Amino acid sequence: MPTIAKRTKAPPAKSRRPSAAAPARPGRNGAARARPITDLRADPSNPRRIDDAALAGLSASERRFGDLSGIVHNHRSGHLVAGHQRVRALRDAGAAEWTPGPGPHGDGGFVTDPRTGERFAVRVVDWDATTERAANIVANSPSIAGEFTPDALGQLDALRLELPEFGELRLDDLRVELGDEAPGVDADGIQDVDVRPPPKMAWALIGIPVERWGEVAAARGVVVDDGKDGAASAG
Repeated sequence: MPTIAKRTKAPPAKSRRPSAAAPARPGRNGAARARPITDLRADPSNPRRIDDAALAGLSASERRFGDLSGIVHNHRSGHLVAGHQRVRALRDAGAAEWTPGPGPHGDGGFVTDPRTGERFAVRVVDWDATTERAANIVANSPSIAGEFTPDALGQLDALRLELPEFGELRLDDLRVELGDEAPGVDADGIQDVDVRPPPKMAWALIGIPVERWGEVAAARGVVVDDGKDGAASAG
């Protein structure tokens, strides 16, 4: 008697839709898949800004020289192009060698900070003398580096209370520098006020003799209308 196979109900197919919280799967050869650049979100409290002209210059630098923000070494000349002070600080900390990477001439290598084990990437290029000099200057140009916003003062004041290395990182010097540059604010964070000449009756009420107001106004750097033929005298 022939055997009759019994029909069984197939299990429901599992959904192939990944969970929203699932990590990105690696691509071929174990390489990570590309992610949207919008994942690299700007910090809304970033106390730096850059105008359109400086941003255009930065873009031109990226196109011509690539990334100059770290340690860049020119294989052809044997010179550093960028990262002179970083390498000096690492050497002072005890770093005595660098590990070449798999790229041409050791590109993709690193220097290890012996204090922390942190690796500092070394980019290796092969440039002529003109390109090396231009990239060195561009890497240090403040014209494409942006500037601090007024919010930086408040953020520095908050960090002073939270960051033990505040002075060691020279943030106190930066605080003084930014305070000096801020319009109407001195290094102690005291807001200057716009002093305007009050009516003569008010001068007397606040105890400043009328004949001395020009002297006081000159000390404050304001312009006083002397009331004569509409002319104004600079203090």
